[in-house]
Amino acid sequence: MSVEPLFFAVMVLTPIVLMAIIISIYRKLYVSVGPDELLVISGGPGEMMTDSSGNRVRRGYRLVRGGGTLINPILEKYGVLSLGIINVEMREAKAPLGDGRCARIEAVANVRLRSDEASLPAALGNFLSKTREEVAAIVGKTVAAELRAALASLTAGELTGDRNGLTTRLGTHVAQALDRLSMDLVTLAVADAGVVE
Repeated sequence: MSVEPLFFAVMVLTPIVLMAIIISIYRKLYVSVGPDELLVISGGPGEMMTDSSGNRVRRGYRLVRGGGTLINPILEKYGVLSLGIINVEMREAKAPLGDGRCARIEAVANVRLRSDEASLPAALGNFLSKTREEVAAIVGKTVAAELRAALASLTAGELTGDRNGLTTRLGTHVAQALDRLSMDLVTLAVADAGVVE
């Protein structure tokens, strides 16, 4: 058997096999997120940012919005945070009103995490390790509690009167609570509101 064909086969196949291995490793190390997601990579050198006083500081993580990056699995770990709208439905059968009567209300709120530099640290601390469903559950409880608190300050006449005024008043209460979670209220719609007899 001649050595030349074997040598030729090794010389041709070796680069192809090496290229396939490199592509496979690259695919495993490259992580990407959708346009409404934030990739948070920690454990590496982090990235430079400008703080509120104008100083350049290094933060202990780096962020990728709607794109991808290579992750060093030995030094870094990553999490994904959804920046998309979260829909929260709320139904309350007997919420107390300020005049001692009870109300029923059905409302739908659309909320979203803030993604500005000032709000991100709190949002990351609150929600990075949570699934989208867990975030929706936390937000749902917050919205429901704030709607009950807002209803407690209303009378039956205010509840059944001007629907736009009611929505604005309830939205103000909910937006203040969501602000503490680094979230914004996108919309609030009251589908039904009435007094329980």
